Amino acid sequence: MWKYTILNSDKMEEKYAKNMKELYEAVKNNYLATLTVEQKLELAKDPNISAIILVPLGEDLNPEIRIEVAKNLKMPYVDDGNLEKRLANDQNPDVKKALIENPNISRRTLEQLANDQNPDVRAAARKRLNEILRH
Repeated sequence: MWKYTILNSDKMEEKYAKNMKELYEAVKNNYLATLTVEQKLELAKDPNISAIILVPLGEDLNPEIRIEVAKNLKMPYVDDGNLEKRLANDQNPDVKKALIENPNISRRTLEQLANDQNPDVRAAARKRLNEILRH
């Protein structure tokens, strides 16, 4: 269990999350919901950001924020790779292209994106794979 605190009006309330998914939801609903787009973008760009914040940012409705999460060097190492998988399946091709540019992306994800339906995503992933194979 993870303990977290939320502020309701004038009082602080302590709550417990049974698992990481619940904790991510709490962060999204109680902390990230209070931030502006600019603040979320700054968080997403932070290379020292906690996974507790980065994972919910990766599910933000704003594609600009998901793009910055995809670029974050820490991204592939959080949430047991699930965040990387979600971003690789994002509906927005710019999110996928940003993920391809991340030097820490897994080869498996690059191979998946090399077969993406979007021709621009497919071409970018294949180019990146070729660069990796040449080195």
